[in-house]
Amino acid sequence: STEQLLAAGGALAKAWAGRGLGLYPSADDAVPADLFDASQAAARLHVPEVLVSYTADEANAFIGMAPEQAFSVAAVRGFIAGNFAQPQGVFEALAAEAPEATAKQLMARAMTLHQIQLYAVEFADQAVAQGASVQLFGFELSSPLPNAGSAHCFELPFLFGNRQAWHDAPMLDGITEETFSAAAAQLGGALGAFIRTGRAASDSGESLPLHAPGVQSLTALTESGLVQREIDRRFAAKRQVLA
Repeated sequence: STEQLLAAGGALAKAWAGRGLGLYPSADDAVPADLFDASQAAARLHVPEVLVSYTADEANAFIGMAPEQAFSVAAVRGFIAGNFAQPQGVFEALAAEAPEATAKQLMARAMTLHQIQLYAVEFADQAVAQGASVQLFGFELSSPLPNAGSAHCFELPFLFGNRQAWHDAPMLDGITEETFSAAAAQLGGALGAFIRTGRAASDSGESLPLHAPGVQSLTALTESGLVQREIDRRFAAKRQVLA
């Protein structure tokens, strides 16, 4: 029943709290055990051009609305220990970046860094090494909604440029029409150019920089427009092997 499925999902999430998602693909003939190995994933690419993008606060969509008391510093340390090669250094760096951050906010930052941002850079590096043309793109426009920021899927209204279809979405409240229209033009233009030519470009038609292994910057879309943002290469992630 629906009630049983919801109860089972809640129990699974609780059991995996601080260690990632409880539901992962299972390795079989169609899903390789090295699914999260960026070098192996890049080696299986069947396209010559790749555009990799993510939002700045991906994990806020999953835990941003959870109660603060559901998270502790110990849980944050546990997640970092299970997912980073140098956990103490990672914890200290994240805490130093946001001294006033709550445990929930630190967890969201650690999850976003490990599951999305670091992997995007790892994959981009490996795809270039395999001969692909790669561009790395960050979406950093933030929602005024508390605990939302630039969460997972927040770029979709801007991508399609159809604000009216999102009229009841609280995440867009407080964003001016001017800001929305400008960001939509930049994001839609970038993706449209990539689809047409294999190279994402600004709304003025200028191609965005290509990625290269070890490069220190990526293109990010902010409220002020497109900027070059430093890539954080200080940390090494641990990746799971499916069983």
